[in-house]
Amino acid sequence: SFAHGDFVSSFGISQPHLAGSYDYVATNFFIDTAPNILDYIETIVHVLKEDGVWVNHGPLQWHADDALQLTLDELMVVLGDYGLEV
Repeated sequence: SFAHGDFVSSFGISQPHLAGSYDYVATNFFIDTAPNILDYIETIVHVLKEDGVWVNHGPLQWHADDALQLTLDELMVVLGDYGLEV
């Protein structure tokens, strides 16, 4: 689906009716746009079904004002902490 507006406020935990709604989430040149990547990961985990799949494509070119700029290795650890398999 496609929705205008902020990703976290549109699909995040403030939208309980969306919990476990999607089999797949695909992000393309998206995750490095997050002011705080943890908010995006939490939102993606929120909307995925229990055995859902997240496919991401794109670089980690964080913006200078991003609150959290993880390396790829750090991101892999965080994804595991959220229960995602890489």
